[in-house]
Amino acid sequence: MKRSILSVILIGLLAFALIACNSGEKGGNTEKGDNTVTVESILELFDSDVYHAQKYDSEMISQVKQNIANQGITLNGEIKAIVHVTDQSSTAESLVWAYVYEFSNETDAIAFYENRSEYVKVALEDGLCIREGLIVVFGSAEEISLIE
Repeated sequence: MKRSILSVILIGLLAFALIACNSGEKGGNTEKGDNTVTVESILELFDSDVYHAQKYDSEMISQVKQNIANQGITLNGEIKAIVHVTDQSSTAESLVWAYVYEFSNETDAIAFYENRSEYVKVALEDGLCIREGLIVVFGSAEEISLIE
């Protein structure tokens, strides 16, 4: 009797664990864009005692949008947010940084991700570039690899 009760409890716990694990799956770099990653959740990965985060205002975003257009990327939507994160202790020779861009349109996010991925491959020895739905993050900060 005790074995059957224990078996039922164990099976229930395993089933619950399996359901819980599957509910946490994310789209990552999928075309769905239905992830739970936000600009704020990304910024939490960067220790505020080490990193400085500069949030761009609408005027700065307008200038960046024009620069993106000059690079041959046509945006169909808006850039909702840009944050430049820098390690305060890094030097000009070994600057540690990341940019976080949030777009209103997934097609824009994909085009920008593809562009920045090529830039990272060419210009940054240990650089990273990821896209989570509408958000693109790139740079040299290793915290980028922690984004899930």
